[in-house]
Amino acid sequence: MEPSTEKNLALIETAKSLANTPWCEQYERMISGMLYDPLAPELMQSRYRARQLMSKYNAPIPDDISFEDLTQQRENLRKQLLGSVGNGAFIEPPLMVDYGCNIKIGEGFYANFRYAISTSFFTSFTDP
Repeated sequence: MEPSTEKNLALIETAKSLANTPWCEQYERMISGMLYDPLAPELMQSRYRARQLMSKYNAPIPDDISFEDLTQQRENLRKQLLGSVGNGAFIEPPLMVDYGCNIKIGEGFYANFRYAISTSFFTSFTDP
């Protein structure tokens, strides 16, 4: 498949509704399917941020934390990492993404262990 030669304004508009997006020219090109520079500082910072959050999300469970507190902590991390998270969504660690901001998960979504997804494009796990 050939890369797109122009920006997809509809996708860019969709991205505006998502959290944690690294707004820059190269991000708009990336989500539009165009050739882009993955070494753009904003994209590198976004991947670094995602790795930091994944590290916390995937960390071993401390002995001194309750199930409820751990569940709340991971819910907060999912909301910081992903573009949109519905109520009651749950992802078993480890979770692996490159950006995370382009993932939209709906209410009651569940993913089992080793959930890994490349998120250079939009990925949605929601009801239509």
